[in-house]
Amino acid sequence: MQTAQALLEKFSSSYEEKYPDHDPFVFGVRLRENDTLFSVDLRQPGPPAVVEGAHPDAFYTWLTDVETLQKMHSGDLAPGTAAAMEQITDDAPLKALLPEGESWTMEHYHKVVEFETAFFNPFNPEMVQFGEEFARPVHGGHAVPLFTAKGMRCAWYSIHKGERVNDEEHANPFPSGIIILSGRMRGRIGGNEGDLVAGEAYLIPAGTTHTSWNEHDEPCHAIWVAWGIGA
Repeated sequence: MQTAQALLEKFSSSYEEKYPDHDPFVFGVRLRENDTLFSVDLRQPGPPAVVEGAHPDAFYTWLTDVETLQKMHSGDLAPGTAAAMEQITDDAPLKALLPEGESWTMEHYHKVVEFETAFFNPFNPEMVQFGEEFARPVHGGHAVPLFTAKGMRCAWYSIHKGERVNDEEHANPFPSGIIILSGRMRGRIGGNEGDLVAGEAYLIPAGTTHTSWNEHDEPCHAIWVAWGIGA
C-alpha cells in the first residue's frame, strides 16, 4: 500500500493538471489511524507542497485514512461516496472539518463539496464508478454521488427491499428529478402516490415533499438529479 504522503502528492499533481487556474488553497489531511497531519499547499506554481505538520493558513482539514485514500486513487471509492452524509454531524470515510469555533454555512458546504470531489478524483477526465459494490448507505438507500457543481448535483441510488429514501415530510428548496433505471418502487411526490418503474422519470418541484420505498425483492436503481440555487 502506498503511503499517505505519496497518495496526496499524486492527487495534488492530477488536480494541478486538470485545473491549472484553480484558486490558491491550503488545507490539511489528518489520518484516523495515527492522527498524523499533512498540509497540502496549492498556492505556488509548480509541484504542490505536501508536508507533514500543520500549516497556519489551512482552514479546512479532511479526516480520513490511508485505505480510503488508496480506494479513491484506484477508483474503487468515489470521493463523493466517501464523503456522503445525511447530516453534517454524521461520520464518513472522508470528512471535512472546520476550525474550532467555526460553524458550517452553505458557502462552506459548496466549497468543500466542489473541491473534494475534484481533488480526490485523480482521473482526467474525471470518472466515477457506480454500482452496488461502489455504494455506501446514505439517505435511507445505497448511494454513489456522481458529479457536483454550483447549482447541480446528481447521484446513483440503489434502494433495497425495506429501504426508504427520505421521510414523509422531506422537501428541498430546489427542484430535482428521479430517473428509474431498473426495478420498481413506491413513491409519493406531494400528494400523489404510485409505482415508480424502470423507464420513467419524475420531476420534483422545489418545496415539494417526496419519499420513496421498495417493497420488492429486486433492488430499484435510479439516478437523482438536483439543480438551481441551493442544490
